[in-house]
Amino acid sequence: MIKNFVGAKASELYENSPEILEDLYRCANNHKNVFREMKYSFRSTGEEKFLSVIYGSIPPNLVIIHVEDITGRKKTLEGLLKSDKELKVLIEKLKHSIDITAELYRTIFENTGTATVIIEEDTTISIVNKQFEELSGYSREEIEWKKSWTEFVVKEDLQRMIKYHNSRRIEAESSLKNYEFCFIDKEGNIRNILITIDMIPGTKRSVASLLDITERKKTELELKESTENYKTAYNRADFYKDIFTHDINNILQIISSGIEVSELILVKPEKIEEFKKNDIIIREQVIRATKLVDNVRKLSQLEDANQDLEKIEILNILENVISSVRGSYKDRKITYQIESLDRTIFIKANDFLKDVFENLLINAIQHNVNEIIEITVRISRDQQNGIDYLKMEFIDNGNGVDDNMKEIIFKRGYNKDKSALGMGLGLSLVQQIIEIYEGKIWVEDKVNGDRSKGCNFILLIPEGD
Repeated sequence: MIKNFVGAKASELYENSPEILEDLYRCANNHKNVFREMKYSFRSTGEEKFLSVIYGSIPPNLVIIHVEDITGRKKTLEGLLKSDKELKVLIEKLKHSIDITAELYRTIFENTGTATVIIEEDTTISIVNKQFEELSGYSREEIEWKKSWTEFVVKEDLQRMIKYHNSRRIEAESSLKNYEFCFIDKEGNIRNILITIDMIPGTKRSVASLLDITERKKTELELKESTENYKTAYNRADFYKDIFTHDINNILQIISSGIEVSELILVKPEKIEEFKKNDIIIREQVIRATKLVDNVRKLSQLEDANQDLEKIEILNILENVISSVRGSYKDRKITYQIESLDRTIFIKANDFLKDVFENLLINAIQHNVNEIIEITVRISRDQQNGIDYLKMEFIDNGNGVDDNMKEIIFKRGYNKDKSALGMGLGLSLVQQIIEIYEGKIWVEDKVNGDRSKGCNFILLIPEGD
């Protein structure tokens, strides 16, 4: 049966017919059609017949064979001498048939609509169409039988695709036929490709179609980023809502309670000193609310815009902020001290630097129950990993920070039960600003191991050139 010979090598089938093997090699190597008439004995029946055989070349190395039984014709020709003209006409018809077949094959391959290649077992690309030339940037002459498909794959995808290539030649039916990879063209540009690939039956060759999906992937990425931005904006809005609904309510509750207490005190003149203290509490809550609103606005500005840095002198800014904060808390006894070896110090920063100083100073005041609030700003220099930093320490005698809170107080909304949701807002603004400056911030105990003595908030900011 013919199916028993499918996939067999010609060198095995015709090992006893060297003339056939010679014709095959001659046709494949010279890329020319070969014609032969021969007497052939069929293996299955032993019957001998005269055959007309035409070997047609299909570049680069395919051979198509047209066989016609001319036994009857041969016997007729033996009885009737036909002219050379009739024989030439017959040959031309057969050659024309082969040419049509070859042209049909090439036409289909060239007009698939996508970049298409035929790949040999050793990864060599043997045939390409015009679309692959356009995708790769190489000409047909530069690719066919000269380049491997591995030259067009990014390093990250290469081993995976080599595995597919090998497994496909072991078990074609179960091998992956559609997948994505990144393609490198002649200019080094990277394209996203969806490949459809399968084996050519009866061979070790595969045929692959490559669809450029770069724009589709770009659209998908933009859609994903848009979704992520929407989610971020939603979460941010939800967070700000929580701040106002929780912290503003707390502030208003304290103010309301203070007003009620004040009304009771007003009917008792002897309680005037208590009235003054209560007035201070109300004023501080108003300052707290104002600062809360300002911090939310500043956080929104930081998240929505790029921040340009410039060379800024910090001592004047620090002194102006201290003066402003002192004015806001004029009813509190506060002492300030600046310790610095230099009177002119520059860093790379922007206008948000004053918000860093202001929030750290207000934090030291709000979380301090001492009759006299002591704040020291110590300025020195430090170097880490070859970078020159300005080191600023904001030291107070306030309530201190538990060890398990020293990291999370810089995170917005760190308190899960929202009982102190706004406490970290100012510090989260400070951290975000410092990160823009490519600096660092952390908190330590003023006295190591004894948080009750107060805090030391430490900033490292790269110095200005």
